[in-house]
Amino acid sequence: MYTKVKLYGGQDVNYVWVKEGTSTNEEVTAVDNNKISTPTWDAKTIALAPFINGISASELNNTASIVGYKIQRKNVNDDVLYNVAELSSDKTRIQDYNISNRSTFEYHITPIYELNNVRTLGSPIITDPISTDWSAWSVVGTKLTNKEKVYTVDEDNIWSFELNIKSNALTPKFDKTFQDGFGRFPRASYGNRNYIEGGLETLIGKVSYNGEYTDDNIDLWEKWVQFCANGQLKLLKDRKGHVLPIDIKDTSPECMDDLSEQVTTISFNFVQLDDSKVISVYGLVV
Repeated sequence: MYTKVKLYGGQDVNYVWVKEGTSTNEEVTAVDNNKISTPTWDAKTIALAPFINGISASELNNTASIVGYKIQRKNVNDDVLYNVAELSSDKTRIQDYNISNRSTFEYHITPIYELNNVRTLGSPIITDPISTDWSAWSVVGTKLTNKEKVYTVDEDNIWSFELNIKSNALTPKFDKTFQDGFGRFPRASYGNRNYIEGGLETLIGKVSYNGEYTDDNIDLWEKWVQFCANGQLKLLKDRKGHVLPIDIKDTSPECMDDLSEQVTTISFNFVQLDDSKVISVYGLVV
């Protein structure tokens, strides 16, 4: 950890002051002449941090107040931070739905300070690693927020499937065209298209704690059909670790009339519409 830095070839300072725009002649002259300077937070200040055994959020400015939090997720196997949500300070609990199975994550929670209508970021709090492990497929409904690529979860449409699961192949769709000519080999042309299509067959109901098959009724059937038709982006997750923003092309609920329980099997086909790495899907916990 540095306790000081040198600027302009010889001046020792014990703070970092980041401002919008460029330095004024007076500021540069004060540094060049090695004059004593005591910076003050103003409307153009982005960060002001003294080197006092390190930089922490409380040192950015003692009078700035926390107005929100920026929440980011990082897979422990890489160094990329993905945005989860940016919330006001009165929202302190959320659920992150855009996570994959058989993975380990950590979260970076960064306070947002505001002073004189200027917002700055403090030092992040980093959680302990969190691992995922589940045995079902799920399809989660989303609602678009006023921010591009940021969605909240549709609490009425969180579907989990774990009985009699049979998945179709997850088929990548590439934009490649091959054309025969007069030469020995064909010519190939390429585009940017690269998405996945697939399908799933499963029972719509659940198994209770005492082993009974439940929750399979006409209301659930109709709710599922309406969910498939609503035109909203959906988040599909499997047991392998895929996370796919999708919409459902078609669905075929089918009753087993030879069973007294009238067990319903649903099958559906889906198309990937986006990349899970560039979207956020979260829910607020009350």
